[in-house]
Amino acid sequence: MKRLALLPALSVSLCTSLAAHPSAFSQNLAQPVTVQAQEITIKALLDQIEAQTSVRFQYSGQLIRAQRRVSVNAVNQPLDSVLHDVLRPMQIDYEVSQDRVILKPVGADITISGRVLDEKGQGIPGVNVVVKGGTNGTTTDPDGRYKITAASEATLVFSFIGYLAQEVPVQGRDAVSITLQPDNKTLSEVVVVGYGVQEKKLLATSIASIQAKDVELLPVASPSEALVGLVAGAQITEPSGEPGQGAVIRIRGLGSITAGNNPLYVVDGYPLNNPDSYYQIPPGDIQSVQILKDAAAAAIYGSRGGNGIVIVTTKHGRTDGKTRFNFSANTGIVQVAKKVDLLNRDEFVEYLRDSYTNGARTYPVELTNYLNSPNGLPDTDWQNEIFRTGTQQQYQLSASGGTEKGRFYISGGYFKQTGTLKGSAFERFSLRANYDAQLSKKLKLGLSLAPNFTRTDVVPTSGSYNGGNISGGGPSGETGAITAALIMPPIVPTRLANGDYAGLRNGTNNGITNPGDLLSPLAALDLYQDRNNVVRGLGTSFLDFEVIKGLNLRTTFGAELINSRRGIYVPATLGTAGNQAANLSNPILNNIDARRINGTNLNWVWENTATYNRTFGTDHNLTLLAGYASQYNSFEGNTVLGQTGTFTNTNIDYPTAAGQVFGQGLSKNENALTSVFGRLDYSFKERYILTAALRRDGSSRFGPDNRYATFPSLALAWRVAEEGFIKQFPTISELKLRASYGVTGNNNIGDYNYQSYQDAANYVLGTGNGTRVYGFSPNGVALRNLGWETNTQFDAGFDLGLWRDRVYLTVAGYQRNTTDLLLNRNIPAILGFASRALANVGEVRNRGLEFQLNTANIVDGDFTWSSSANLTLNRNEVISLAGANEQITFDAVFGYTSSIRVVPGQPLGVFYGYQQEGIYRDQADIDRSPKWTASNTVIKPGDFKFKDVNGDGVINTQDITVIGNPFPKFTYGLQNTFGYKAFSLAVTLQGSQGNDVLYGGDRYTFNAPGGTNARAEMTNRWRSPDNPGDGKTPLATTAASLRTQFNSYFVHDASFLRVRNVTLRYNVPADWARKVKLESASIYTSIQNLYTFTKYIGYNPEANNYGNTTNPTYGVDQGSYPMNRTLTLGVQLGF
Repeated sequence: MKRLALLPALSVSLCTSLAAHPSAFSQNLAQPVTVQAQEITIKALLDQIEAQTSVRFQYSGQLIRAQRRVSVNAVNQPLDSVLHDVLRPMQIDYEVSQDRVILKPVGADITISGRVLDEKGQGIPGVNVVVKGGTNGTTTDPDGRYKITAASEATLVFSFIGYLAQEVPVQGRDAVSITLQPDNKTLSEVVVVGYGVQEKKLLATSIASIQAKDVELLPVASPSEALVGLVAGAQITEPSGEPGQGAVIRIRGLGSITAGNNPLYVVDGYPLNNPDSYYQIPPGDIQSVQILKDAAAAAIYGSRGGNGIVIVTTKHGRTDGKTRFNFSANTGIVQVAKKVDLLNRDEFVEYLRDSYTNGARTYPVELTNYLNSPNGLPDTDWQNEIFRTGTQQQYQLSASGGTEKGRFYISGGYFKQTGTLKGSAFERFSLRANYDAQLSKKLKLGLSLAPNFTRTDVVPTSGSYNGGNISGGGPSGETGAITAALIMPPIVPTRLANGDYAGLRNGTNNGITNPGDLLSPLAALDLYQDRNNVVRGLGTSFLDFEVIKGLNLRTTFGAELINSRRGIYVPATLGTAGNQAANLSNPILNNIDARRINGTNLNWVWENTATYNRTFGTDHNLTLLAGYASQYNSFEGNTVLGQTGTFTNTNIDYPTAAGQVFGQGLSKNENALTSVFGRLDYSFKERYILTAALRRDGSSRFGPDNRYATFPSLALAWRVAEEGFIKQFPTISELKLRASYGVTGNNNIGDYNYQSYQDAANYVLGTGNGTRVYGFSPNGVALRNLGWETNTQFDAGFDLGLWRDRVYLTVAGYQRNTTDLLLNRNIPAILGFASRALANVGEVRNRGLEFQLNTANIVDGDFTWSSSANLTLNRNEVISLAGANEQITFDAVFGYTSSIRVVPGQPLGVFYGYQQEGIYRDQADIDRSPKWTASNTVIKPGDFKFKDVNGDGVINTQDITVIGNPFPKFTYGLQNTFGYKAFSLAVTLQGSQGNDVLYGGDRYTFNAPGGTNARAEMTNRWRSPDNPGDGKTPLATTAASLRTQFNSYFVHDASFLRVRNVTLRYNVPADWARKVKLESASIYTSIQNLYTFTKYIGYNPEANNYGNTTNPTYGVDQGSYPMNRTLTLGVQLGF
């Protein structure tokens, strides 16, 4: 007898063979055998039977315990009778395949593993796998893999929200993999839209959807950061790496000049009043994010939908009766991803000498003495001094579960990041509780509560070195630490001999005095105190009543309270622009600034909807929505300060330390919105689709004579793939054509801009010297017709799915026109006011194309590979402003006057200046070139050479032209996800092409030559006609030159390709996890912003000093907070 070990995979094959040969089964069992023996082992018995028949037994001696003994007395008995009488009492079962009999223990438990795939061949995480009729169960890991122990004859039940449940008999197999089919009637296959959901296949509008698995484990502080590179049609950028700062989302370009371009954020149906509340949602709490891009999708939100909608759905419990606990944690380090190349000590000293030589100046005695210091000159790397390796940690614990009667999700989270710039940090504590209950057959209740607390430590960072920008605003005259570090000469030490902080003057013994107010960036980071504590609480509740089948009435009420307390303290020892001499050894009490800034924001929303859904016959499906909503928002704020000059000690860092305390900025703003709205969704044979929506808003922000606005939309779609002439091509699984038109608004025009106010005005009345009388006078004209900005948008596109949607392409084109822009225009002087007045005038247009491609490249076997790519092209143009020759100007940085302009025919906020053609090589080059006449500056060889744009033979302000565009020609993203057995690797790339950035750090280099440090590129400067350098970098000189004129030299190509995220994960085998009482476990490592390929010379090609600005001032970098590289190690546990 040949004894074989039972391998599960072989058993599957044999069982299949058995089913295919029923005749062989009967013949083998009918063979007669004779066995007479006492206390014979099972193995010996089987050997005797094999000797008498053509049957061969296959078994595992260990499983059936073949050394057990039996007594047999069978004479000429059929084989099946002998096997039944002998083996059954021994709890041994058998199956026959041709001439083989497979033996196994009755009801033996085996370990079964496999993978659950979706219809696109991608693994589905979180699928419930249970043994039918039992309590044993598990869930699939993030790659869709599972392991479970069950009887060899058990049946496994696979279920997941959005897919049809499947029951699969094990039949002795140890490998069971299946593909779940979508259940188009469940939530997972629908997309959350305004005030409801729609089946994805029946969408006629343009909506992007991101699921939990795409964002929940990324080591980022906000969900917007997790979306970078994933969405076509939405430009998501990170202008600053400051802790706690979220990414900026712009949907289909910029449409407003003064009213803002933020989308409306809706969380679990609640429209947020403040984008920061969205930034504070832990990514691990998010179930899905939908981005409504076209006006037809956003029109249901009316006057708030002009910039698109971001809808967030948070997690809720499942209804399978099981409570699940999940814990995730990651920790790591945060580094500056890139530093700016600057001159070192020796290069700077040479640059300094050239500046004095070319400027025909001699060294001051103090500078000569300092350069000849007997102890040598320091070589300070100021970037190393202000930056550090930060840390990041994130923890989240959640519990979820429920039944059909009620379900819950509760989570608590903690996030902390110490910034790469010393003194900066962010910390968040968060809670979330979602509860849904089926109170009766017809009545549902929903409750949600989401409080959080954030603490942000702020330091002066970007902007002017002597007036640094402070997030959220703050005292003036503080040292902008990053800008100061970039221009502080390396020959300045960090500290003086007495321990004081060294600045430019005292650090060089007054050898360098320009700019004299360049103070130590380290002092600002070490001594400036600024902490903002914010408590947020968002709560919502709803009741949903089913009146009759298909008709539901719902009332929803929610409120959000935000309370902020910010404390700022400038100590007596911190030098500022107003008190430069203050230092550790020289505290100046008059320099103390102590203030407390308080704010309270209350917002509530009450919404009532009726939804009717019915299918007529088998072909007509109709959904009707009607609703009423009201919303109220109020904000109260104040600032309490200690009077400058009245502080008497440094022991108390609070305003009460001053002899006189006063308040300022006392304010209260209120606005209210009331709305009625409706939507119709109709489909015929799920082939021809129509969606129409209408909303009418009344807002207190609008003028009294223009309070109400109506916003209609219409969308059509044709699922061509459902037509018979397409169904004959099995390769095409989906083909949908769609088009839409809609009108939306932007009501962020301020609460009281339509009103005329009274300003305090004193008058002298009476004879002689008269008597002063206190009074008021109007400050402007009341604008009773002031209204909203209007967006009108056309959208057309198609969806194409191939090979059962393994390849899925979405393409859309759009034109978005924003009219009635809120701008200032001239008013007749006869009205008695010299100022301009707001009005709804002007127009901006955005046109674009979007491409989204998802592919399941390899889905079978141990190795899997899927990809997702997107490409967005947007062209922005100002069509008109308040007047025919009107233009709006902004100063990008101090000294670059009108360097950003809004001009009809150009994008919204481009860079204007002189176009550099090169460098004047020698005097002959100057003599034969157009003459500089814009100022009295005498041009010398080595100076900037500008283009004569209008060709009139002279260079003056008439030659100022467009020299840069902060908006990219296109943006793109690519995500590849690889899987091999228990390992998975996800790589996300993000890119932008054609955008420019104005690097403002060079302004101080060129305005104070030799007094400030410069970029390393200055080593390629013009030195002589025979050594002209790189042909674009001018000479070093202290004399007047064109170096101070804003020109294209300061505008840089900021195109980039960034390795945005790399995450490697290992899913611990389920049997290992169960040994420590876990259902699932995985460990992972992630790198955020691994590397950026770019020619841009600054820290971040997405930098913008003005962050999430309302004004069209984009692409300005003057000491912006660097982009961070984050390396983390994490773990995720399920139990």
